[in-house]
Amino acid sequence: MQDLSSLPLRDYFDAAVLAPDAVSAVSPDMSVASALKALQKKGFAHEAIPVLADALPEREGVWWACKSCERASASLSAGDLDAVKAAEAWVKNPSPEAASAAATAAQEAGFEGPGGWAAQAAAWAEDPPVLAAGDPVGMGLAKQASAGSVRLASLAEAGLLPIPLPAEAAIAAATTVATVATSTTSGGGEASQVESSQIEDTLSDEPPAPEQQPVSRKERKKVSKASEPYVKLGQAI
Repeated sequence: MQDLSSLPLRDYFDAAVLAPDAVSAVSPDMSVASALKALQKKGFAHEAIPVLADALPEREGVWWACKSCERASASLSAGDLDAVKAAEAWVKNPSPEAASAAATAAQEAGFEGPGGWAAQAAAWAEDPPVLAAGDPVGMGLAKQASAGSVRLASLAEAGLLPIPLPAEAAIAAATTVATVATSTTSGGGEASQVESSQIEDTLSDEPPAPEQQPVSRKERKKVSKASEPYVKLGQAI
């Protein structure tokens, strides 16, 4: 289990994953554990998910996504459930072959549900992590995909999909991950280029950018409440 109380938030803090009104709830001088607690207390549990995903090692992050999908399994499609199995297989045996199988499962599931993103997180997981195109530092793609999976699972279980959020939306966040993809692991263990258009086509009917969709305080509260048990689930990984 990761000791989040010993990890300084400044090593993981990225205001981009927070809604503008959530930034003031935390300070880079906090530990990750303290920041998660503060975000939840202020009603920003959904924003706590990517903070935690960044702090967790990639393998643990994928496992968190898998467990989140398991919790929301009644709301997942058959394709998503199959993709979760592929992600779980990678966690248990993080081989190039398992990563390749996860990539295939993610494509077959599509990228509208949490299962496909859990599998894609497994496919993208590398050491060192694969980062967004043109971004030499920051949150790796596998961690972004894990966070997107957990967010989607939390909203799916609560019956809140689709719901817009300021600064980020669960599906829009996942779309961002897809469009900046640079590589995934092939069966031979070598990096191969991913055509982002393949994923973009799947997401062509998604809602417009979240900043165009105001969200009420009531909706924000629903989303935060739905996300709280998932944050606790991740903290126990």
